[in-house]
Amino acid sequence: MEDKKYYIMSTFSRGLDVMELLAEKNGLTITELANELNINRSASHRLLGTLEEKGYVGKTKNKRYYLTFKVTQLGMMVANNVSLRTVARPFLQEIAYTFKDNVTLGYWDGHRIVHLDKIESDEVLKIDPRIGTYPAGHCTSLGKAILAYLPERELESYLESNPLKSYTEFTITDRQQLEKELLKVRKEAFAVDNQERAIGLRCAACPGFDYTGRICFAISVSALDKKMPDERLIKVQEALAEVCVRLSQKLGAPEPVIKSAFNV
Repeated sequence: MEDKKYYIMSTFSRGLDVMELLAEKNGLTITELANELNINRSASHRLLGTLEEKGYVGKTKNKRYYLTFKVTQLGMMVANNVSLRTVARPFLQEIAYTFKDNVTLGYWDGHRIVHLDKIESDEVLKIDPRIGTYPAGHCTSLGKAILAYLPERELESYLESNPLKSYTEFTITDRQQLEKELLKVRKEAFAVDNQERAIGLRCAACPGFDYTGRICFAISVSALDKKMPDERLIKVQEALAEVCVRLSQKLGAPEPVIKSAFNV
C-alpha cells in the first residue's frame, strides 16, 4: 500500500469528505455521518460544528445537517472568475495594443479586489502585481473604481477590515478624504492613482458591471508618471470607458446601469 502523501492534512481531507457526503445524502445526523465515514460521534460532531461555524453547513430542528447555499456561491465565484477572464482577455489586448502600457483586470470577489489577469508592457514598473494578488483598494485605481460602486454595507465592511495604510506621501489615509474621492470616481466612472501606491507610477481605471447590475470588475492602465501626463490620461479614460461599457454589455449588464454609470 502506497504511503500517505506527506502534504495531505487528514482533518481537512475528512472535512471535504463530509461535504461530499452531505451533498450525496441530502442531509445526515451526527450518528449517521459517523457511521458513513467510520469515525466516532465526537469527531463527527466537531467536523459538522466547524463547517456550521464557517457557514457551509446548516442544521434542521430534528438535528439533521445539510449543505448551505454558500457552497453554491463559492462555485459560482469560481465560474464567474474563469468566464470573466476568458471574456475580458480580448478587451485587455485591445487596450494594451493601443497604449503599449501595463493593463490589468481587477475583480470584486465579494470581500476584496483580486488581480484576475494582466498584460505587461516592455517597460519594467516599480510595482508589478501578480495575478491572484489583492491590491489595496484605497490607493490603486482598480481599487477605487470598484469601491466607489459597492453597496454601503459592503464598502463599510471592506474599510473596517482594510486600514488606510500609507505607501507614499500621496496616499489617502483619511476616511473622509477617501469617501470624497470615491464620490468623484462614481460621478466620473473613472479612477486615478497619482503615485499613491508607488512613487513614479500613475494608473487609471474604469469600472464594469455584471448581469445583475452590480460592480464586477475594473480595468486599469499603468505607466510611469512621465508617460502619463494629463492629456494622455484623458485619452486613456475615453478608451477604458468605451471598452468597459462593451465588456459590461457582453456580460449582460442592464443598459440603465451602464447609462447611469458612464453617462451614455
